[in-house]
Amino acid sequence: MDFKITLATKITIMRIIVVPFIIISIIRQDWGMALGLTIFAGLSDILDGKLARIRNEKSLLGSVLDPLADKFLILSCYYTLSVYEKGYFIIPKWFFLLVLLKELILILSAGLFLNKNYVKIEPVNSGKAAMMSQTFLLNIIFLLNYLKLYLVNIYFALFCFSLFLVLLSLYQYAKIGIKQLILYKV
Repeated sequence: MDFKITLATKITIMRIIVVPFIIISIIRQDWGMALGLTIFAGLSDILDGKLARIRNEKSLLGSVLDPLADKFLILSCYYTLSVYEKGYFIIPKWFFLLVLLKELILILSAGLFLNKNYVKIEPVNSGKAAMMSQTFLLNIIFLLNYLKLYLVNIYFALFCFSLFLVLLSLYQYAKIGIKQLILYKV
């Protein structure tokens, strides 16, 4: 794998470029645009992964940019929703900080283990599920705000489910990281 820019990587870069437009949409309370752009970003995430596999164009650049694009999207949107507090549904500041903490731990751990050939850095299923639930929660927030529906039970259930998955993945990543620190004396 190398740093070549494949078609899949171009799609990932496009997903990164869309994020500021989503943020502007949130600030302007243009919930329909925010929803549309977030759905576009989600579909492009699926597409770039499939293209990389089908075309056998996996690259180191793509494998680094893809998860960073996801983190950039979620953290930017959650931060904006927690600070601007517009619309019916927002993200509590403490939840944004929890998600930020989890992502910083993952990024710093990956950097620590990057040079170690004997350490495996692989996503855990709860981490993938947490990212999916956070993205789904984001889309539901945009949809409910767009439709002006005050469905607190739906929001609260999805929020609690996302919180559970964030905490579970944080626990699992911490457990794996500590085990590798002890095992390999990194």
